[in-house]
Amino acid sequence: MKICAYGWKNLALTGILSTDDSAYNLPISNLTDPHGAPARGWRTRSGTANFTITLQNGQIATWNVLSFHRANFSQNFLLNITVYRGEQNVLTTGWVACSCRGGQAIMVFEKTEGTSLKIEINDHSNPDGFLSIPLCFAGNIWQPERNFSTQSTKGITIGEQVTSSLSGAEFVEPYYTQRVATIVHQSLGNRDLLTINQIIRTASADQNILFIPDPDAAYDVLAETAIFGRLSCGDVSNPYGVADRHAATFTIKERL
Repeated sequence: MKICAYGWKNLALTGILSTDDSAYNLPISNLTDPHGAPARGWRTRSGTANFTITLQNGQIATWNVLSFHRANFSQNFLLNITVYRGEQNVLTTGWVACSCRGGQAIMVFEKTEGTSLKIEINDHSNPDGFLSIPLCFAGNIWQPERNFSTQSTKGITIGEQVTSSLSGAEFVEPYYTQRVATIVHQSLGNRDLLTINQIIRTASADQNILFIPDPDAAYDVLAETAIFGRLSCGDVSNPYGVADRHAATFTIKERL
């Protein structure tokens, strides 16, 4: 198991998004919306699509993760990622069989510096006949010096309304399910705190944060365990005195 990872610099928000396939009134620019409702996302006209994220003014950034959230992908679909540096192809993953669990799919690949990212999606057997992608993260993941504590917890919040009859029978009207996690760090280093502060500031600006418990996991595990959503943090403490060890607890809730 690798050390956990956070994605907080979402290049899909700052780059130029382009595609040749968008359904009416659901353009790819909707991927910059922080909410996960399909009515506010990007929709294609078929089960295959491609789009490109190009950094502005020829900027160069590090890419090594791509994730989709609240999407309608089939449980298994194909994904091909290409990183360009200008016109030069510097990385191609080839068509990879990815997994989608609960509307979520994550692909971690080799760290590569480039000016743009091209994504090709093949889900031709999708029963909906189109792709709906409300949320996307593209960029680089950051890892602290040491992993989170075993005191961390994860769960699912269930939104529902329960009506009881006079005889005690219960009628349940389900609304939503939401991934949640409490991430307890007990051994953050001094250098970690510099990045942690930036992550907190980013989250406070209503931007979603990507949390991956184990970037080395298989695609189906990544899709099941990662969370992309609103993150909050309590105070940072120094429980070990002058030692280079700091404690902090994060709460992250899937963005719906």
